[in-house]
Amino acid sequence: MRLSKGQLKRIIREEYSRLKRRGLIRESRNMNPVIIRLDELTAGGRFDPSDVERLGMQLAEEFDANALFDAEEEAEMMGNDMYYAIIEMALECC
Repeated sequence: MRLSKGQLKRIIREEYSRLKRRGLIRESRNMNPVIIRLDELTAGGRFDPSDVERLGMQLAEEFDANALFDAEEEAEMMGNDMYYAIIEMALECC
């Protein structure tokens, strides 16, 4: 079976979108360890907004306050309200 360039591009786009939805591909170039950990914890649809407190407590156990403050600023700059709320919860637990 032969594929045209257009067909191959469409297949690649569809597969890329599918992998991205499943959380297996991240486009972020963010190197902040707290944000990376949040990406891991919320990847693949295992995250529910009601888990903010649980995730905040987990981050508080894994990272010190300085790392959390840096991540809070990063989340605010990214405009990611959910990450910001989770990090806020982690800071309250510290």
